[in-house]
Amino acid sequence: MFAIWSYDLYPYFCAGKVEGEPDDKGYFKVPSYQTRIRPIAIVSDEVGEMLKKLEHTLRGIKQREVERIEKQGHEEIEKLIGFKIKLRNRGGDGSSG
Repeated sequence: MFAIWSYDLYPYFCAGKVEGEPDDKGYFKVPSYQTRIRPIAIVSDEVGEMLKKLEHTLRGIKQREVERIEKQGHEEIEKLIGFKIKLRNRGGDGSSG
């Protein structure tokens, strides 16, 4: 069984294989995330694996699009000011670094 739960970063959900039964408050243990969560849905392993792949794919698409937009924006700035600027490195989570 896989649990699906809301998450605060795009694509706004996570999927993980659950271990055991829920506790008395409805929380499942999800070893791959080293936590317990209260799911919005429980799905089969087959559907869970597909959702996990989709989650990973969507995050990658977003990251590549953000990088493309940032590069385009910096190129426009460089055209306006007439010289190259040093780009800040970005972490994989989208935070500046």
